[in-house]
Amino acid sequence: MLNRETVWSLPPKAHGRLFITRFAPAAYETLRGDRLKAAMEKKLPKLQFWKQAGARTLLVLENGDMALSNHWGILEATDAALAGRLERPDEVWLVDTTIESEWTVCCLIRDGVGFPDDETPHRFLFFKPADLDAVR
Repeated sequence: MLNRETVWSLPPKAHGRLFITRFAPAAYETLRGDRLKAAMEKKLPKLQFWKQAGARTLLVLENGDMALSNHWGILEATDAALAGRLERPDEVWLVDTTIESEWTVCCLIRDGVGFPDDETPHRFLFFKPADLDAVR
């Protein structure tokens, strides 16, 4: 779809130029919640099996959407997807892969607390994917 719009704040040299913009699908927050609920349905029963066997459970989520997602929005959607569930992971981690050369990792939830490392020097961890070993 092409939409022509004149914006008063653009300088004269920008008049007549074509600017590419992004748009969000309708109800994208609902779509995010649906994806997280589906992930919980698939993964949490597997984690619960190991939790009952005495293991500490970690759920790792990946974000590859720089335009519409961030760790706050994903935490809120994760909290909503976990609401009312008896089986809950001990920790939920987010790996942000939007920048191909450097991934950002943070703990979203630990033992029911959102952003447990918020006030610490290791709130965000950074990894270069090229430096990681492939696991098969």
